[in-house]
Amino acid sequence: MEEIFEKTYTLRLTDFDSRMELRPACIMDIFQAAAGEHAEKLGVGFKPMIERELMWVIAKFKIKFLNRVGLYQQVKVRTWPLAPEKVGFQREYIMEDMKGRMIAGASAQWVLMHSTRRRLMPVKDVYPQNIKYCGIRVFDDRLVKCPDSENCQEQTLVCPALSDLDVNGHVNHCKYAAYVTDALGQIDERIDTIQIDYHREVKLAQPLHIKIDRNGDTVLAKGESDAGESMFNVMIKLREPFDPKEVDYTLRRAVESDIRPICSAADIVWHERYSSILVPQQITYMLDKFQSPHAVRGQMAEGYIYDLLMAGEEIGGYSAYKLYPDHVYLSKLYILAPHRKKGLSRKMLENVVKLARESGVDKIRLNVNKYNSDSIAAYKALGFKVVADEVNDIGHGYVMDDYVMEAQL
Repeated sequence: MEEIFEKTYTLRLTDFDSRMELRPACIMDIFQAAAGEHAEKLGVGFKPMIERELMWVIAKFKIKFLNRVGLYQQVKVRTWPLAPEKVGFQREYIMEDMKGRMIAGASAQWVLMHSTRRRLMPVKDVYPQNIKYCGIRVFDDRLVKCPDSENCQEQTLVCPALSDLDVNGHVNHCKYAAYVTDALGQIDERIDTIQIDYHREVKLAQPLHIKIDRNGDTVLAKGESDAGESMFNVMIKLREPFDPKEVDYTLRRAVESDIRPICSAADIVWHERYSSILVPQQITYMLDKFQSPHAVRGQMAEGYIYDLLMAGEEIGGYSAYKLYPDHVYLSKLYILAPHRKKGLSRKMLENVVKLARESGVDKIRLNVNKYNSDSIAAYKALGFKVVADEVNDIGHGYVMDDYVMEAQL
């Protein structure tokens, strides 16, 4: 009998937040999917358990984040149950990249409950007799109770939607992490560990008062019903924010398999940079016209060179440029937010300048939106000057109102 289940997943754009950090709720969702498949193979999945009027209910879930990973990278997930105890068992989870570098580890405490009577049931005889349990634990210590805080202040009121429910008819356990991290808001630090203790079922449209107490690198949170019942507790430990100085930055030429990550990076940067300049419909139209996989593939075929700024194993930015008889045209130069203000724009120009000099041309030309003041200032700092302005019709009633800038070599 298979004691350790293993499966490869491809990380999606929606698994990451605006800082390119993995969302705790999405990691839990991936771990839940792997555990569910393993349970089916062991004969203790959802359907056979319901037929026996039994259901698995989660009591605790703890995750530790170890290393960062990039968009659309493949990761390997392994999960296994520890030997069951009287009324519960612990399941372990590991996520690694394809080089074996550990991204995250987790432990979850599960109990067995009668599906209609809602009372705890013994676990011992549920699993197959021939299973050989793996005794490896992700955390050295057993999962302990999350501390409560009397200083928690209400941050938000959540009303669970239909999409929050799982097959058991209550709010899926992954959603609790999203409720708390959303209530916590934007923070500079990264999450080191997050543990959730589940006390009571949360049902559809049942109001949840999310309360938070932050003290240094520790965040204590809880969800309460209208009646003041404790539905769950959360403890988050924070660590220092990601420092791009810790990363070795390199430039490399993009290939076919990089096209989708390039488009994902474009989607992030364009909505961030142009939302105050262009209407959302124009941003969507321009992304489809200029930075969709089909468009990027076509540009490469026409002679555009795409360079990737690699921050370790992930994309930190990219550029696109093309050689013309009297200049090199710099079509794009984007750096994702965590990697800005590090002098990396100049590094990204290295290959552009090299192509120009090797080809015997003495200038680099680009277009920039007239109202994109941050980019205009950045280009001026790199030696570019405004030489003209132009308005280009791009279809569907939209135009690009740009300055033309040049840098002499």
